[in-house]
Amino acid sequence: MQNASQTDLTVDEILDALKRDPLSAKQFSISSASRIRNSVKAVWENYRSTAKSFTFEDVKKWSLNVKVGSFVWNVEDFLAVASRVIELKKKYLPRDVQLVAVLAFLQQKTDRNRQMAQISTGEGKTLITALVAIYHVLKHWHTKERRIDIITSSPVLAEANVAEIQWLYKAFEVEVTNNCDAKCATSNELKRERYNSDVIYGDLSNFMRDVLVTLYFDRDITRNTTAAAGVIDEVDSMLLDK
Repeated sequence: MQNASQTDLTVDEILDALKRDPLSAKQFSISSASRIRNSVKAVWENYRSTAKSFTFEDVKKWSLNVKVGSFVWNVEDFLAVASRVIELKKKYLPRDVQLVAVLAFLQQKTDRNRQMAQISTGEGKTLITALVAIYHVLKHWHTKERRIDIITSSPVLAEANVAEIQWLYKAFEVEVTNNCDAKCATSNELKRERYNSDVIYGDLSNFMRDVLVTLYFDRDITRNTTAAAGVIDEVDSMLLDK
């Protein structure tokens, strides 16, 4: 999915631009575009009717109710509440283009649910990634598919992303960490503890190292677990031999 524009566009303008783009058009059928359009509309309806009055404490209660299964919820409900969190913290609401990106990742039915997007600098890639990750964790809270890995192009970027967006994870009480900072680089036990987290940021070499040490050196760094899903940041960098 390519970016529609650097400017603020409505959901209809975004989807029209995507349909005109040859690469994006292959992923967007009329039905999927309509589904995303309706979902964005539902997000804002849910925000206005319910989430707009939420405090941070209300968000925590909503998240707890989701985790214990107190009510039926969907991605539109989650994005409405997340929009309120963003508003409380940053004093602005997410743009339609960001909601479209999240919904495209979560709603598109492709081979093994693989999806690729081109998101320009300044379009909110860190925010979009976090929203996808938090939704995945909440959706799979009581299953073995709960953990999700965010694979970045460098350890520095992994640390920076966690520091930048940790407030959003905290609002939903979802544990996030990295596996590549200076502290865990010198302590296998600390790194092992971090694999208890719901979302783990790190570069490819650190994930590979942890898996190999677990498999061949009997240190169980990863607790013999694997993530059920992953987001690869700057996927083109995966083709480079570092």
